[in-house]
Amino acid sequence: MSKLCLFKKLNLLLVLLISVLLLQCSKNPAESKQDIPEEPIPDLASVEKRLVETDNRFGLKLFKEIIKEESDLNVFISPLSVAMALGMAYNGADGETQEAMQTTLELEGFTREEINQCYQHLIESLIQLDPKVEFQIANSIWYRLGLTPREEFISLCQKHFEALVRDLDFNKPDAADTINVWIEEN
Repeated sequence: MSKLCLFKKLNLLLVLLISVLLLQCSKNPAESKQDIPEEPIPDLASVEKRLVETDNRFGLKLFKEIIKEESDLNVFISPLSVAMALGMAYNGADGETQEAMQTTLELEGFTREEINQCYQHLIESLIQLDPKVEFQIANSIWYRLGLTPREEFISLCQKHFEALVRDLDFNKPDAADTINVWIEEN
């Protein structure tokens, strides 16, 4: 028997095996209603849906940029986490910086209050979405010791993003460890 004929037969056998496996797996276990109580998915307001769409577009742009820089690596990031972190920073932005962030994050048409309220509701919704899943979001802002952020900025980040806002001496050798320990604990 020639190598080509053997190769064709092996390919045919492989296709048949995959087909049988797919047929065996065709029933979606998620469709089974056994022991799965119907939990209502929280409704998002139209402004929240717009923000989610905006975050998705931003996330895709972010992945495209990462792929340009790190095309040979497997990279895992959370676009929502990045968008939330920048959403917190947006509370402290003004002038050209605010405009640049607004354009980059595609936040045109949103007020700062809408953005903050949307993220607050999304955080609450995600945490409570499935009682069988432990879902945690930990936001924090670490600023240089000696700087005094505006109280409104601190208050907005704490209220809407449940963020820890703390000063830190970045000149100390253990500054990164301090943040990493907080991350591990939260």
